Amino acid sequence: MIVPQERKTNSISRFSLCCILGFAAFVYTCSAAKKPSIPKDFVRTIIDSNPPVTPLSPEKSMELIQLPPGFHVELVASEPMVQEPVAITWDANGKMYVAEMNTYMK
Repeated sequence: MIVPQERKTNSISRFSLCCILGFAAFVYTCSAAKKPSIPKDFVRTIIDSNPPVTPLSPEKSMELIQLPPGFHVELVASEPMVQEPVAITWDANGKMYVAEMNTYMK
């Protein structure tokens, strides 16, 4: 089927318009996402300016973390399950992956 040049140009401009509107909708939905806000009255306090060198237990470490209201800390991995971690990431399904270097710089 032979399409006249005038009609072909019109369909290309409609496609361009749809792409632009789709991109604008995407940007709007990304910018409209609610982000948790930290209360302005939240102040972190320095507990120990010269902490000891010995490592703390995971439970004790969690007690020392200061978070604004509405946030919480959850322990998901600790030694001996994870040793020598060097990187951490989450996938789109919420699964956490930890990269370890067990033999590096022993």
